[in-house]
Amino acid sequence: MATATEAAPATAAAAAAAGAAVGAAPAANGAAPAAAERPPPPPYADAAALDAHVRRAWAHFRSLGSPRLHVAPMVDASELPFRLLCRAHGAEAAYTPMLHARLFLELKGYRAEHFTTCAEDRPLFAQFCANDPDTLVRAAELVQDHCDYVDLNLGCPQRIAKKGYYGAFLMDNLPLVEALVTRAAASLRVPVSCKIRLFPDLGATIEYARMLERAGCSLLAVHGRTRDMKNTAQHRADWAAMAAVRAAVRVPVLVNGDVRCLADAERLIEATRADGVMSADPLLHYPALFDPAMQAPLFAPPADGGAAGGEGGAEAGAGPGQQQQQQQQQEQGQGQQQQQQLASEAEAAAAAGNPSHVAHLERLRLCREYAELCAQHPVVPRMVKGHVHKLVQGWLAEFTDLRDRLNTNGCSTPAALLDLVSELERRVAAAGRAVPAPRPCDRKALQAAREAARAAAIEEQEREAAALAEIEGGRGGGAGGGGGGGGSEDGVGSGAPVAKRPCVSQPPAEALQEEQQKQMQQQQHQQPEAAVLAAR
Repeated sequence: MATATEAAPATAAAAAAAGAAVGAAPAANGAAPAAAERPPPPPYADAAALDAHVRRAWAHFRSLGSPRLHVAPMVDASELPFRLLCRAHGAEAAYTPMLHARLFLELKGYRAEHFTTCAEDRPLFAQFCANDPDTLVRAAELVQDHCDYVDLNLGCPQRIAKKGYYGAFLMDNLPLVEALVTRAAASLRVPVSCKIRLFPDLGATIEYARMLERAGCSLLAVHGRTRDMKNTAQHRADWAAMAAVRAAVRVPVLVNGDVRCLADAERLIEATRADGVMSADPLLHYPALFDPAMQAPLFAPPADGGAAGGEGGAEAGAGPGQQQQQQQQQEQGQGQQQQQQLASEAEAAAAAGNPSHVAHLERLRLCREYAELCAQHPVVPRMVKGHVHKLVQGWLAEFTDLRDRLNTNGCSTPAALLDLVSELERRVAAAGRAVPAPRPCDRKALQAAREAARAAAIEEQEREAAALAEIEGGRGGGAGGGGGGGGSEDGVGSGAPVAKRPCVSQPPAEALQEEQQKQMQQQQHQQPEAAVLAAR
């Protein structure tokens, strides 16, 4: 496993030789390699220089096998074990987590924690965020011998990027963006790539992409949303805009947005004519997203109202009849209400395009693979914890003691992680179900009890108010009957004798309302605890 070192930048001669190796990558049609010399520095303003830059960009991309399916850069998530897991299941290239250029340059511990790789981890994009050209180049020089592209993050829309002045917020300073790309492309031995977002105006986006190409960008990755579209559930990616960018530039283009399965990836490539796609959050839930042999179906409720796990739902070695018998036995114990809830959640997840509902047993097996890769290539526990939660969140919601164990020390060492996964596998096998049965935590149960108590108190208050209104109305009717002789509380005419009722002193309305409020407060304090105890 290689790590970023503090070696001094290579000599000019070595840099020239390495640059020639990149520039001389054979074209797909077997054309003779270019002359062994370092290409002229960008920007490439004239047509001839731009043509030569485009040829070099394609030669390098083809020398890597023209990868189409990419693991997107994810902070604290696209680390080495996860990249290797995705590569084992169809991913053809991957990005490192975003590396902060200044911290990477200055802190040896930061480098050791955030950048690790190995021979199997190629092609690899090392992504940096930066706002100073010199810092970017010096940081990238530490990894250029261990990656195939140095990528500049121009797409992060998060608040921390705004505070640090990097990512998508550099879109407000295009001269600085051009300086970053030009300096890196002229100084590094590996090509420079950029990951961008859309401007609200398509014309501005196209000019932005062309500027990056002229500045020396050899591969462009386009996220089909603007900087303000942070919530991917609310904003669909603009595939048409990405297609327009693909048509406007000549270097290889990757596209990103709404890729939740392999079929989505194929559709996006077809719709945009892009050279590859990338996926981020959906891969966290299902790292086999790009694997054609493991396209786990969504689980949907069968006709009897139970929950099914699709192809990933059957236990290994169990026949259809055996599986059905096991499932029916477990469903009887779970109860109809919980099964309906599971089915509703599955349907809602499917409607939202959320990959977290794919076969739970398949994701448990992927968690085992990830744990074994972490044993071979250890990384910091916080990265591991996040992946395990995403992969088996449903089972952890059922076996909450294992969730607590994971959150404390369950992934402090590779051995501890493997022990936790083994225990989870044992319990899932004993349960005999393909779908977990999450149980509400104590906090949620108490919250539900409080809401029920509040609803009951409101209902009681409404009943008392109705009773008070009836009393007040009856009082008014009696007074009218006595005065006009047309009727009485007993519905008897004025000519008939009326039996007198005992006089009962009625409390004023203000006193009744005050008493009702006191009773409601007492119920709100007493009923939640009683409901929780009864639920237990």
